[in-house]
Amino acid sequence: MMTEAAGLPLGPREPGSPADPDGSSGPGEQDVIVIGWRAGRGARSRRIGSLLVAVPRGLELHYVGRVGTGFKDAELAAMTARLRHMSRKLPPVDNEIPTADAKDVHWVRPALVGRVSYQGFSEHGRYLSPVWKGWLQDKTPSEVTDRLPEL
Repeated sequence: MMTEAAGLPLGPREPGSPADPDGSSGPGEQDVIVIGWRAGRGARSRRIGSLLVAVPRGLELHYVGRVGTGFKDAELAAMTARLRHMSRKLPPVDNEIPTADAKDVHWVRPALVGRVSYQGFSEHGRYLSPVWKGWLQDKTPSEVTDRLPEL
């Protein structure tokens, strides 16, 4: 079922547990908090090219990577407009974001939750091959849990 929150179309919300309940390093899905976005290139130059995402680790947010695939074209304009109005000056995370990932980022308040799928984790605890699955209307950032492997 598709739902909508804050004027943004949302992806389907699957009942039950994510695909990787034990947080192992294999493929899985994770609920994430959007902390920033980068403009796309070419046809997407005025829209989102990728989202920067984080998960809670203790009382702080921990950067876990960039997601640049899985977006529906019809969502991109609404996503971009919504995120432009949520700007902030600095990233809201406790760990360092690689320079290549942080280049030209528009940081946003950590208020929106989405879901990504991934193929595993890098040695630095970042998602491998993440794909955007959609927005989650029924979750707040405080409900997102840390399922990352210990580094």
